[in-house]
Amino acid sequence: VAITQAASDIGSDSATLNASINPMGSETAVYFEYGVDTSYGLTTVAYPTPAGYTAQASIPADNLLAGVVYHYRVVARNSAGKTYGADVTFATLAMAPDVTTDVPDSIGLNQANLNGDVDPNGADTTAWFEFGLDTNYGSMAGLVDMGSDDGEVDYTTLLTNLSSGATYHYRLVASNALGLSYGGDM
Repeated sequence: VAITQAASDIGSDSATLNASINPMGSETAVYFEYGVDTSYGLTTVAYPTPAGYTAQASIPADNLLAGVVYHYRVVARNSAGKTYGADVTFATLAMAPDVTTDVPDSIGLNQANLNGDVDPNGADTTAWFEFGLDTNYGSMAGLVDMGSDDGEVDYTTLLTNLSSGATYHYRLVASNALGLSYGGDM
């Protein structure tokens, strides 16, 4: 008998998958199938459950994507065959965006292309560049909706009407419901 239970210790990139197992008198291997839909595609490590004991199985699933709904089910396998628990879902936590300010390019007499990378980490994210003649910045440009995907997105904006020969500071900034993140000063 294999009963899938609610996940615990859910973070932005990991969770503990739980189940109750009754091996019905046979040594039984227990593992979980999991993925973004009911085709699963991923499995945890299998652990033995001794014959004759009802047991709780708690197995970690790591390297998950932030802000994503996952499906999972327990699988119990012994000499009599496999039993599958019911499909259960959980959502990993979204988190503040990750931001990196990159080196500018296409620098001209009064223009420069500002570059950076944003990882929305599963939450709807807005990004922009702050720039100015010192690290107080004072101006912003290129406000854009980065979406809510999990994964790095390249971001570029062209600044024009800059003062020829002046040294500018800039950084990429991104915000979502979970926080505000700043890239390094360039």
